[in-house]
Amino acid sequence: MANYELTRQIEGTFSEPEMVRLNGIVSKVPDDGILVEIGCLYGRSSSVIYYAKKPNVQFFTVDIFVGTSRWPADKQYEKLINNMSKFEFYPKIIHGNSEMASSHFEDQSIDLLFIDANHEEEFVTTDIKTFLPKMKKGSTISGHDWGFPSVQAALKSCFPNSDIKLQQGTSIWEIIIE
Repeated sequence: MANYELTRQIEGTFSEPEMVRLNGIVSKVPDDGILVEIGCLYGRSSSVIYYAKKPNVQFFTVDIFVGTSRWPADKQYEKLINNMSKFEFYPKIIHGNSEMASSHFEDQSIDLLFIDANHEEEFVTTDIKTFLPKMKKGSTISGHDWGFPSVQAALKSCFPNSDIKLQQGTSIWEIIIE
């Protein structure tokens, strides 16, 4: 289970209800599963994922480490590494975009994809479409910031007939891949 007291010390926007929700999603990944996070910033959600996953789950985090207007890139990678060391969580880091990162995975190999990178519609759409062939049947694509209209538009475009699960009080969304 995630240590929310430690996680709260990492800069980011994940609320405690969102930490609990993500913990529940991650805990469903089978013991030999593969979990990929796109967009890690300084590691707040990464720490939740790391502590919630089963011991043999392979956990990869993907980021281009260029920052945003809200989260400057200045020392983003160094802050992530420092937080990983300080709070003892150790995902495998893939430094690159979705297209590059997806080449590290076989088709139908990923159990959970968590998206919390660039929230513009074209980037969310690219993240989904690039990784969709890599997802197992019955796997989950989830993400943060449902409140962004651009995130909603990308999800509705990519999954027009899918049930998008939301939990009140959080901005975490979840889709089961059929």
